[in-house]
Amino acid sequence: MTHPSEQFAAQTIAALREASLPERLETDAPIVPGVYFSWDTSGGEAALKLTSGPGLLVRVEARVAKPPRWFSFNLSLGKALFAPGDVLGMAVELEGGAAEDFPLVIRSTRNGEIGDTVLQDSLKGAEDRVVRTVLHTVDAADFLSREPAFHTLVMRLPKRDFALAIRDLRFFVLPAARGQRSQPATLSSFGGQA
Repeated sequence: MTHPSEQFAAQTIAALREASLPERLETDAPIVPGVYFSWDTSGGEAALKLTSGPGLLVRVEARVAKPPRWFSFNLSLGKALFAPGDVLGMAVELEGGAAEDFPLVIRSTRNGEIGDTVLQDSLKGAEDRVVRTVLHTVDAADFLSREPAFHTLVMRLPKRDFALAIRDLRFFVLPAARGQRSQPATLSSFGGQA
């Protein structure tokens, strides 16, 4: 059975693929529902130019005049529950940002409380067109695993000029019942599982 977040992300990405992208945008302005860039405008100054085309989900060129406190690309995953032992994954076909590292976080909101789960892997840029895979095994201590919440995948962006083309993106979940992990189990990974 397909995980609800896989379905939600797939529908959102399909909408992005079909959308007419604005050339320039403001912070937190949805490109399509559930997809937006966010940056600090009170302390930072950034300008983003977006382009799309055949075989291209989105290309972003960022010009940063003053580094913002935060800068991110956000993809909503909808409301769902991730269980300890689930493996979350993202496969991305990208080009650009060769010297950059793009840390990934899943931000979860439930009952007015917000918590972040930092993924074990980060996304690495590349000079040439490549496919990168990022995996994370959900731990009982991860905020996203406690009960159902609304989740957003947050890709932290460099606080300086950069260009990145995302040609395709897939979010997937391998349920704990399949017994697969993205890294070896440790004693601490069993914490909270009574």
